[in-house]
Amino acid sequence: DISLLIKTNNEIAKKRLVKTLQNINTGYKISKLFNENKIEYVFLKGFYLTNFLYESMQLRPINDVDILVRKKDFEQAKKLLLEKLKLNKSKQRFSNLKNHSRPFYSPDGLSRVELHFQIFDQHKSIKIENDIFKYKREIAFKDTLLPFLPRELNLLHVISHGTSDGIFDVGIQYLFDVINILNKDSVNTDRLCHYIDILDLKKEVALTSKILDNLEFLEYSEDYFLKNNTTPQEILKKSESLLFKLQPKNSMLEIFYKKKPEN
Repeated sequence: DISLLIKTNNEIAKKRLVKTLQNINTGYKISKLFNENKIEYVFLKGFYLTNFLYESMQLRPINDVDILVRKKDFEQAKKLLLEKLKLNKSKQRFSNLKNHSRPFYSPDGLSRVELHFQIFDQHKSIKIENDIFKYKREIAFKDTLLPFLPRELNLLHVISHGTSDGIFDVGIQYLFDVINILNKDSVNTDRLCHYIDILDLKKEVALTSKILDNLEFLEYSEDYFLKNNTTPQEILKKSESLLFKLQPKNSMLEIFYKKKPEN
């Protein structure tokens, strides 16, 4: 019944919006706390995209608040989240945490925070940590200024996170993020190529560009990012299969994030 499907998805959308607003409120509190305690930080991914690039928050929900701090401030930042904001550290054990601590949750469980000490592999992150905080962008939000990644590093982080070593486990949402960044942010091509080389993200960027070009989602030519780029057709087909394979989905959340609603 199409009317039941629409009603169900509308209800899910409302719940996602409530969760997004809760996460934004938590992020705002964290910014105040970190500013007061001289912690250098930047917000990552959804917090910027949802608030400043997408036309509606409902188009880009925030599942959690991702924040990057300098390595030297990481332990103090964790202590502040636990003691001052009374966040609870997840009791679940994770075996693949390379870039951030175990998640923190608000007392009501509606907000989730991931505190990062790096956003790329360690040897790559070391090369750009100073650039991140030297060239961070500050954007007015309520009564404060919120810090975000430089435009070029923001785009590359979205691509790196979205491709996830070829698994594409965050779903197609990352493609829409890339489109919005390219259409609405003033990304400097020379700086972008500079960071692509430093971070060794040629394959990830080339593949993302090729997928979008192949789907006619991107107005740029396929070698916009990289000259003389060739992406083997078998890799392209496999990647698109991982992103768009047909399988039963219970909600829009699963379509975008490949996650079950209860998770």
